[in-house]
Amino acid sequence: MSDKMDIEDRNHAYRRTEETLWNTLLKLIKTKLPENIKAKELIRESGINQSTFYSHYPGGIKEMIDA
Repeated sequence: MSDKMDIEDRNHAYRRTEETLWNTLLKLIKTKLPENIKAKELIRESGINQSTFYSHYPGGIKEMIDA
């Protein structure tokens, strides 16, 4: 039973991180063109750890914007 809960917790954390990243990207797009947004800026603004960002988007900001 705890394995199932652990998987659910990880899925929730993954979805929450995705939501945070996308909401931050949308916020940044309001002030600049997507191609001018740097991964460092998105990471800082979202409060997400750099390694977490790259675990979601190994190709960096370009991969995220092209998704």
